[in-house]
Amino acid sequence: MSRLSLGACVVDSAGLTDWIPVKVGKGLYQNYDDMFICMSTPIAVRLPDDLAHRLDVLSRETTRPQSDYIREAVEDRLDRMEWEQSILRIREDVQSGREKIYSAEEVRRHLGLDG
Repeated sequence: MSRLSLGACVVDSAGLTDWIPVKVGKGLYQNYDDMFICMSTPIAVRLPDDLAHRLDVLSRETTRPQSDYIREAVEDRLDRMEWEQSILRIREDVQSGREKIYSAEEVRRHLGLDG
């Protein structure tokens, strides 16, 4: 397993943490996504060696930090998981009777469109 971190914080093999600022614009130190470093939260993740290797190769080929790819992957997957969770909550609400379902005919009638 390899240890990587998100954001502008890196954890080395000895477990020491260090900030890596990126200089952009007019001398301001911000992270790669133009957000102030203090606005990101470092999170350590353990990846299987093969996945860490693939990430390393991609990062080297594109000269983009590994944290960019990890952040994008988490954002994409998290959006989908939140959407799926909201659907499950709605289903539970409907099944328990806390939420009512209306037919298209009922909605048209309620809106005065049954004309």
